[in-house]
Amino acid sequence: MIIGDDILKQFNIEKESQSKPVEKKKYDKPSQYKKDGEKILESKGYADMAENVIYDKEKKELRFFNLTTSKLRKLLAMSSGIYNYVLNQDECDKDELLSKIIYFKMKCIYECGRECKDKQDFNKFMKFAKIVKALEYIIDNKDTIDIREEYILFNRYMESLIAYHKYHGGREQ
Repeated sequence: MIIGDDILKQFNIEKESQSKPVEKKKYDKPSQYKKDGEKILESKGYADMAENVIYDKEKKELRFFNLTTSKLRKLLAMSSGIYNYVLNQDECDKDELLSKIIYFKMKCIYECGRECKDKQDFNKFMKFAKIVKALEYIIDNKDTIDIREEYILFNRYMESLIAYHKYHGGREQ
C-alpha cells in the first residue's frame, strides 16, 4: 500500500530516506522523544509519558482543550478489542494479530481525517501522543519483537491517556 505524501505530512511521518536525527529529550516533549523507527513506549515510562501528553505541568493546564473523553474512549474501544484477543489466546496467530493492528492504525488515521478543520486538537493529540508511530513500531518490527507484549504495553498507554485526561478535568463531550 502506498501512502500519499499529504497523509505522511499530516501525521508528521517522514519517508525513511528523509528521516532526520532527533535529539533525545525527557518526556516533557513526547512528540520529540524518539527517532523514527525507535521504540516509542517503555514499560517503566508509559504512564509518565501519557500524563505529559495530556497535561502541561509548566502551564498547569490541559494541552488539548477540545479533546473529549468520549473521543479517547472510542479509540480505546477499538484498541481493547485487539487487547482482549491477545489476552484470551494462549498462542495467537501472529499474522492475524498483525492484521488487526494494521486495521486499527488505519482507523486511527481515518478518525484524524474525519475531524473538522476547526477542531484540530484531536489531530494534534494523535501526533503528540505518537499513537500511529507506536503502532508502526509494532508493525515494522514484527519479526524482532514480541508483538503480544508490545501491544499490551500500547493498550496500557491508551488507558493511561484516558485516565490522565479524566484526572486533569478533560471534557466529557
